[in-house]
Amino acid sequence: MRIHSGAVAKAMFLTWPLLSACETITGATACTTEARPALVVEVRDSVSGQSVIGGTTLVVSSRTYQEQQSYPDPTPASVTAYYVAHERKGFFQITVRKPGYADWHGAALVRPGECHVQTERVVAKVQRAGAT
Repeated sequence: MRIHSGAVAKAMFLTWPLLSACETITGATACTTEARPALVVEVRDSVSGQSVIGGTTLVVSSRTYQEQQSYPDPTPASVTAYYVAHERKGFFQITVRKPGYADWHGAALVRPGECHVQTERVVAKVQRAGAT
């Protein structure tokens, strides 16, 4: 079976988007250009497990970086998490504040990847104030 160079070129053209997201033909990694979050933080009620992200404030900090974000209350149901510290590696302290709930504190270690950080998913299970 003979393959025409036009067919090879067409096949390479059609598969290039797949190759460019992962590896080139030679095996060398081709990195994408989007910024990926170091942390994805969900906020859930510790008893019900339901998302309670509306009305929360998130503070993320490391030795050299700090970021704060808030979501209003009510928040659309499609909003389920914070996406923060894009392309930053290292050890992060995480604080979630929400009226009527005790502050939640946690930490995460974000490692570098070959092209992007290795995103860490965190679920902050906040407890109603006064609950034990």
